[in-house]
Amino acid sequence: MRSPGGGRVLLYHQITDAHDPVLTVPPTLFVQHLDWIASLGLRAVSVAQLVASGFQRDLVSISLDDGYRSAGDAAAALIARGWSGTLFVVPAWIDQRRKEFLSWPELTRLATAGIEVGAHGLAHEAPCGRSEAALSVDFGAARERIQDRLSRPVPGMAYPFGLAPRAAVAAARACGFAYACGSEPGANLALGDAYRLRRNEVMATDDHLGHLRGKLGGSDDWFRPLRSLENRLRCGG
Repeated sequence: MRSPGGGRVLLYHQITDAHDPVLTVPPTLFVQHLDWIASLGLRAVSVAQLVASGFQRDLVSISLDDGYRSAGDAAAALIARGWSGTLFVVPAWIDQRRKEFLSWPELTRLATAGIEVGAHGLAHEAPCGRSEAALSVDFGAARERIQDRLSRPVPGMAYPFGLAPRAAVAAARACGFAYACGSEPGANLALGDAYRLRRNEVMATDDHLGHLRGKLGGSDDWFRPLRSLENRLRCGG
């Protein structure tokens, strides 16, 4: 039997002991997740690497949204294994020097060590009701800011709040990103839409190997139509 994987991108936010079953995963559990991923015969790479591989079955990508400081320790754990991952960051928050988020020097060190840094909107504004032109300015400015601060290319982005109306997808294409991630669960295929990449969200309640293996195998993919409907109701398109 083949190991689960199948073009999966896992979505995390904060890696901390603070209690929020949806947005936080304890550091000890995150390390367990890495151990379990290895035990399944999988290796973690960045989203850009996963896309470039054609979504090989033995690869999985770990993405962390928002650029919380705790994501730095998570990235270090990936680096220690010789793996990679992707941090989707919000440049305006970093420029404001908000203490809960990683700084540009910290992101530079992680990027130098092999972690991909992608964009998550300039100021994490929801794309709902905004024109393609306005979103192109927003997404393009985010990309340019990260490239300028880190002196390296920014191949991808994640839509703020995981919302991907048609105008946002068109803007991501227009800005020259190679891919863009939403928040609907599911496997990604080489012939799929690179600007609507699916991600399976991992939570603090995923505290057994069976839970994580199930997500990598598609156990929560049934939720995709509901998440798609939710997103359309919130944002249209």
